[in-house]
Amino acid sequence: MVTKRKHEERTERKSKGFQVGPANLPDGTHRRKVIKIKESLIHKAKVKKEFAKIKAKHDQEAPTPSYIPAEEVVAEPATLELHPDRQAQLEEPEVSTEQPIYPRKHHRQRQDPFAKESQFAQQKREEAEKRQQEREEANRQRKQALEGRERMRRAVVKARTPGRDGKRKLGRESGMLLEKVKKMVASKGG
Repeated sequence: MVTKRKHEERTERKSKGFQVGPANLPDGTHRRKVIKIKESLIHKAKVKKEFAKIKAKHDQEAPTPSYIPAEEVVAEPATLELHPDRQAQLEEPEVSTEQPIYPRKHHRQRQDPFAKESQFAQQKREEAEKRQQEREEANRQRKQALEGRERMRRAVVKARTPGRDGKRKLGRESGMLLEKVKKMVASKGG
């Protein structure tokens, strides 16, 4: 008998509504999320209730019989005219496909955590490459100078050797002497 009374008390009580999440949440993201969910559930319940009212009112106004005699059913001839809403949609200018309807969010580019280090390394590489080119240029000039001196030495040796008649070859020696004078003038002038 006691169980029957408790059951009756439960059914007589008014419901206090529903509870979403714990009641003692501190203010923060979780509480705001719970409040948002609860509000959406309340809104949906209200919409359902309103829809049920409208549906009940509509059903009372025009009750539809479950059985309609064949004589009462009148078939309407099909027309080729478009519904006014469809016609309005067709007459609207088309939305360009180039621009999206909902613009995408522009994400900030991620910063490279080693940007300074990579920039520093790039500078070092460029400097090393520049030094390498300078060394190669200096080696090339040194090699050219050595070849020039070796050519001059061979020309001097050839010019100093006596010809068939035992005399010095002045024609060959003149070119060598001219080069010597040019070098002396350049060293004194520069």
